[in-house]
Amino acid sequence: MTAAPGSAEYPRTFIGLDLETTGVDSSIDRIIEIGATRITDGEVVDTFEAFVDPGISIPPDVVYLTGITDRDVSGAPRVEDVLPDLIRYLGDDPLVAHSAGFDLAFLAAAAKGDPDLLAGRGGVFDTLGISRALLPRLPSHRLAKLVEFFGITHEHAHRAGDDARAVAFLFIELLGVLDQIGSAIVGRMLRLASPEIAKLLEVAKERSEGRLDPFALPDHGERAGELLRYDNARRVETPRFPTEEKMDIDLDALEGLFEEGGAISQRLSDYEVRREQLQMMRAVGDALVAGVHLVIEAGTGVGKSLAYLVPSIAFAVANGERVIVSTNTKNLQEQLFMKDMPFLEETMADEFSAALLKGRGNYICVERWRGIAQRGLSPSERAELLPLALWEEETTSGDISENAAFRRRGYLWSRVSSDGGPCLGQRCPSSDRCYLLNARRAAQSAHVVIVNHSLLFSDTEAGNRILGEYSYLVCDEAHNIEQIATEHLGRRASIWRARAVLDSLYRKDGVESGDLAELLEEAQAGDDAGILSTVAVAARRLVDDVSQAQAASEAFFAALSERHEELNDGRRVEFGKLRYGQRKDDETAGTLLAGELEEAVRMFKVVAGGSEALSNLVADTDLARVDSIVQGLTFHTERARTFARDLDYVASAADPESVFWLEVRTYREGRECEMRSAPVSVSELMGDFLYSRLDSIVMTSATLTVDESFGFFMERVGLDRLPDWKVIELDVGSPYDHDRQSIAAVAAWLPAPSSSGFNQVVADLVVKLAAPAEGGTLVLFTARSSLDAVFKAVRDPLTARGKLVLGQGHGGGASALLDQFAKEIDSVLLATSSFWEGVDVPGRSLEQLIIVKLPFPVPRDPVVEAHCERYEMEGERSFDRYMVPRTAIRLRQGFGRLIRSTTDTGVVVFLDSRLETKRYGARLLEQLPTPAFIAHSEEELLRAIGAVPVEQADS
Repeated sequence: MTAAPGSAEYPRTFIGLDLETTGVDSSIDRIIEIGATRITDGEVVDTFEAFVDPGISIPPDVVYLTGITDRDVSGAPRVEDVLPDLIRYLGDDPLVAHSAGFDLAFLAAAAKGDPDLLAGRGGVFDTLGISRALLPRLPSHRLAKLVEFFGITHEHAHRAGDDARAVAFLFIELLGVLDQIGSAIVGRMLRLASPEIAKLLEVAKERSEGRLDPFALPDHGERAGELLRYDNARRVETPRFPTEEKMDIDLDALEGLFEEGGAISQRLSDYEVRREQLQMMRAVGDALVAGVHLVIEAGTGVGKSLAYLVPSIAFAVANGERVIVSTNTKNLQEQLFMKDMPFLEETMADEFSAALLKGRGNYICVERWRGIAQRGLSPSERAELLPLALWEEETTSGDISENAAFRRRGYLWSRVSSDGGPCLGQRCPSSDRCYLLNARRAAQSAHVVIVNHSLLFSDTEAGNRILGEYSYLVCDEAHNIEQIATEHLGRRASIWRARAVLDSLYRKDGVESGDLAELLEEAQAGDDAGILSTVAVAARRLVDDVSQAQAASEAFFAALSERHEELNDGRRVEFGKLRYGQRKDDETAGTLLAGELEEAVRMFKVVAGGSEALSNLVADTDLARVDSIVQGLTFHTERARTFARDLDYVASAADPESVFWLEVRTYREGRECEMRSAPVSVSELMGDFLYSRLDSIVMTSATLTVDESFGFFMERVGLDRLPDWKVIELDVGSPYDHDRQSIAAVAAWLPAPSSSGFNQVVADLVVKLAAPAEGGTLVLFTARSSLDAVFKAVRDPLTARGKLVLGQGHGGGASALLDQFAKEIDSVLLATSSFWEGVDVPGRSLEQLIIVKLPFPVPRDPVVEAHCERYEMEGERSFDRYMVPRTAIRLRQGFGRLIRSTTDTGVVVFLDSRLETKRYGARLLEQLPTPAFIAHSEEELLRAIGAVPVEQADS
């Protein structure tokens, strides 16, 4: 780490530090190993390593992770005996640690308040914070990932000595990255950095003066491919020319791409010709050309993406049209654009353009970002914004999903996102660099535009102001369409939304911020004293109105939180949904808190009126940013009026075509209530705002049919209201031989899921099923409480048998858990919610799927309850017409996680005995792709699943 001649130096000597502990809570857990490595001029000088007797047994999961056992620490000194030696070793040299707060908290607890035993008096550098600032596009900032990225030798992860050495050399590598950054960018980072990081940035700025382009960015070489890099458009230079007449497409030629020896097979080593894929491709092409709607179920393994993308591209190019492709998740949206589109560019003969478009809240606003560092920010806010500084210079998309280091929190992100305030559009000084405008421009000119369902319905609400007019739409993951439409066509009001509306106008949290604060500052600095004095008086009056509106909204929602049980027959709710105001004699939030509601609505209307009046005054001034200020005040006017309308609407609950409810959340610091509404049925609405303006819509999923019919799906989304000739239904099946590849079994002897002790019975059986398994086991739950109870019961016995036990909500995000599960061949993952669909783990990493409970919709969910009431009013049995079909679709989604290739084999075990004891059980089992064996004892079950082959080709 030699400094450039005549330049400042980074620390020449420092110490890498790491601890291994019995857990993550420094108040109750204990240190079991300490490692430290002293580095001088890039070389290891000496090390300090010691086992520590924690005085308690080491948990099995920690044993699995670290390899440290009770035997290893038996006879080792206690921490109070080791700590003085460590402090002497550390001396006054700076410390380097990864997530340094964790290590220092444990050392501080061990010091028991003795200042002579506190570590870090020479300063502390946290490689976690530094790496987030310098490598914001790295998908993970865990030590293991960073070490792998830089190619640092790291033989024994989760051992203190090796981790200390690794973090020391990571620090050196990060300083090397810092040295590649130009002075202008370093200067921007300095304005946001914490004192410790600022020390390094000051040195970097001095070292870069006159040596680098002031806007130089790090060059990661071949490693750059490991960093997230999104784009808004591909082949933007390829023009789109609409034709006067609709042109046919050559489906025979397109089929040739998929055949053996075709362009696709030549580029995919494990490609297999699938009849189902060809059938789907032709059906999509025919539907687009004929101008009809297509509802198509394509089972797991069909290859839906290519089957609809290829004909969509060919049709768009031939006719100069735009085809919008919508997915339920951003993950699939990004996969289509980042993986499938580049592949098809190389594969198809057609030259086409494609664009990726998300909601405006996903993009950073260049203008707001440039101004925020000069405005009032607290030290913690500056530190949280630091990972944006370098990234904003590196990004070409401005899509925050590309930045894995930024903690996307509502208020801070709203201050710099494109959704956080008014947009001047082409009149904005930064319009040439505006990521949102560039993305929308690309979407207007592209042949294929990849969006998600959320944006799709936001666009319909906005009258197509986002996507513009289009006539052709493909919806993947279409089984979620009704739910997304229901959410977007509803309205909501919460204290957080109220604060967001008001804070963007004016906020005082140590310092003044918001558009009114900036306006007052500019008015005081202006030359035209007369009009600007009037503006300042009006702005100060509006500041007072904002404060009163804040107080009124806080009072209303605080009272609602305190009295919410009065809407629930006197029963208090800690977490959950509480329906109100829909039935005779029901109380509403509006009648319960009439005075508080009236005052809150009134004050938001006052704020809206004051903002509008102020904008008219500002329009007559010569302020430098007059257009921007007027635009901003107009934006705030509409936001305040919209909130007032929504607050009154959801509190009054007077619309018979909607359902109204509270979402109650209780935290240590208090309780929050959000009021929400949703249409009881979207089937009629879908025709008005979607189908009526489309020539062709393709809806596809692996799970659209129930009882071998599309009837339930068609009814729920309103396609059954269209003429028969306009809608085509097709089920192409799946290329997998589920009868050969999988076994399904029902543990029929188990007690009902509602019985006491069910979680313990589940835990016992999970251990018996997962312990001998040679491949991975995925356990799917419907409730977090059940997952937590079973996870606690199975973790130790399975860990003791050499299994890595992972649990959703028990360490790491969903994607990190999934990556770890796929990597560890025989691990066990307990999961709920999102893991029921979209999870793709082929091969031996997932050979056993355990479904704990039937995924019925929650009966007391307000929307579910309202749907059921509609069926009952029409003289039908809602359980059969609604609850069972919804469950069947969800159950099939869960089953679909098991077989992901033609070489996969595995077993699905259902632990819900209602599949045997209830009349609907047989109906649900009939929806599965393979017959289920009914096991009446543990012996029968183990014997049945023992027939599953354990030899399997890796895929």
